[in-house]
Amino acid sequence: MAYDLKGAAMLTLAKQGNNAAMRAAYLDYVNNFLTVAGFASYYGISPLSAQIYLAYWQDAHEAYCAACADLS
Repeated sequence: MAYDLKGAAMLTLAKQGNNAAMRAAYLDYVNNFLTVAGFASYYGISPLSAQIYLAYWQDAHEAYCAACADLS
């Protein structure tokens, strides 16, 4: 996996609170990383920051899934 500007832009938007970017960043972690430390290292943030962001982004993702389930 190579670091790219698209991923950096996604992470920047996620940190700013963009809901779609938060969900994308969380799914990037879930699908492409084994550890929080690996995610943090790849994106150049501290492991503690990554852990806090990921917990918040997970909540955003789960709320989105619940809202989608309510539509059906």
